[in-house]
Amino acid sequence: MVYKESTAQEATAEVNRNSILIGDQINLTLKLAAPASTTIVWPEIRDTIIREIEVVDRTQIDTITDEDKGFKTYIQTLTITSFDSGYFAIPPFVFLYQPINADEYEALETGALLLEVQTIEVDTSKDIIDIKPPIHLPVSFQEVWPWLLVGLTGLFLVLGIIYFIKKRKKSEPVIQLRKKPVLPPHQIALDALESLKRKKLWQIGKIKSYHTELADIVRRYIENRFDIPAIEMVTYEILVAMQRTVATNEAKEKLKEMLELADLVKFAKEKPLPDDEEKSMTQAINFINDTIHLIEETKIAEVKEHV
Repeated sequence: MVYKESTAQEATAEVNRNSILIGDQINLTLKLAAPASTTIVWPEIRDTIIREIEVVDRTQIDTITDEDKGFKTYIQTLTITSFDSGYFAIPPFVFLYQPINADEYEALETGALLLEVQTIEVDTSKDIIDIKPPIHLPVSFQEVWPWLLVGLTGLFLVLGIIYFIKKRKKSEPVIQLRKKPVLPPHQIALDALESLKRKKLWQIGKIKSYHTELADIVRRYIENRFDIPAIEMVTYEILVAMQRTVATNEAKEKLKEMLELADLVKFAKEKPLPDDEEKSMTQAINFINDTIHLIEETKIAEVKEHV
């Protein structure tokens, strides 16, 4: 350590241990104390201090300021090691500083250090023994589960491909959607009539829309129940086609009155009497109820005509 009383500069280097085992690491701390206004140049430290001593790591240069004395202390710690046994001298570290109002830099050195690096003692009197083999630990679930997950994923993928190929060969959809149960024609028609009631179209002046929708519901019912393309037919054609069914004359008359009134409202802009809307609804419901069980009888009658 060098100390100059004129400028009160101080530079130190110290290790936390003077003796280490070969390959061990210790800290080498550099400190420089100087007036705050002094310009300094830190020594350049490479990866090796000398050939036998290596620098493993280093910290940034920290600064501690003593405002009362107007001094700054600069500190850096080096982590060093050695892989050679023996005694090695760590040479002084040289700092450059420029005092106030001076044009040139002056040098300031730390003291030299001595480091002892010890090796591992070998007892040559004992026999040389083999290196211990690796210890085999039991396989844990954490090691197995990634491979198990990959295997299961591969298995499901293969099964999925096989399933897809079989479905393609049979021209079947890959995913079978659950079919909704199909309601009988009379149930569909009665539900539609109930929905029409709730709309209250004729009560709000939409008389034409009311009779048109009412007639369409009955037409669809006839088409689904008797296989008569009633939706594409005019009223006269529907009534003629119904004559070939075993529907009662009373049911046919209710159908005739309801459809004809709907045509008058739709095409002739007829204004029905106040009770006609409810009467048409009642006729439609009664017609459906009267013909619910006629489908089998109609088929039998058609067979007899062809015989």
